[in-house]
Amino acid sequence: MSQINEKFDILLNNHLVKAIRTHARLILIPFFQKIAITSTENESGKSYPVLTTLAERIIYQVYENGELGYASAEKAKVIALAFIKKLNDWQKECLAFYFCTDDKLVEALEEEGSDTFLVDIPEEAWDKEKGKVITQTIHSMVSSEEQLASRIVNELVHLQDIFSTEDANSWDASSIDFANENFNSYTSSDIKLIPLSLDEFDYWNKIIGDPEVEDDEEDEEEDDD
Repeated sequence: MSQINEKFDILLNNHLVKAIRTHARLILIPFFQKIAITSTENESGKSYPVLTTLAERIIYQVYENGELGYASAEKAKVIALAFIKKLNDWQKECLAFYFCTDDKLVEALEEEGSDTFLVDIPEEAWDKEKGKVITQTIHSMVSSEEQLASRIVNELVHLQDIFSTEDANSWDASSIDFANENFNSYTSSDIKLIPLSLDEFDYWNKIIGDPEVEDDEEDEEEDDD
C-alpha cells in the first residue's frame, strides 16, 4: 500500500493510463468466464468446457447488429450486478476509469462540448474542462452500480472478437485454443479465459470429438444405407 494520494496531485502519463486500463480488463476476467463458459459431459461422462447459451446469442447478435439484444443485455446485467458486489472500491474506480477514458467517449465529449459547455471557454482551457467532466463521470459511475453494470455489459461486444460464430455451431478442442489466444490479446496477459487442468490439444480433442470426423462417419453410414 502506497502513501501517495490525491494530495500529491500527480499527473497521469500515457504509460499510467495504459496500465490502469489494462488492469481493468484483468478485473473483468471472472465476469467474462461466468458469462461465456459452462461445462458439459461427453458420452463417457467426462466433462469439458463449452459456450453458454447466452454467449452464443451475444456472439450472433454482435455479429449481426454490432450490439447485444435487449433480453441478452438484461440477463447479462443481472450477472454484472452480482459481480460488482464482490469488487473493492478501487476495483470499481479502475473499471470506471477504463470506461470513461474510452476513445469513443472522449470523442463524443469533444463533440458535445464544442456545442455546449465549452462554448464560453477559451480553446486552450478545453482539455481541462473535459477532464473535469470525465472525473465527474467516473465518480458518478463508481457510486451507481446500475450505471457501472450497464457499461460492463456493453464490454461483452468483445465476445465476438474472442469467439466466432462457427464456435457456436461446431465447438471443438481448437475452439478452446483460439478463445484463450484471443483472450490473451484482449487482456494483454497470459491468463486463460478457459482454465484447463490439462493444456493438451489431443486430450481435449478425444473428449470433445472432432465435428468433421463425426460428419464424415454419418455420411458413410448414409452411403451404406
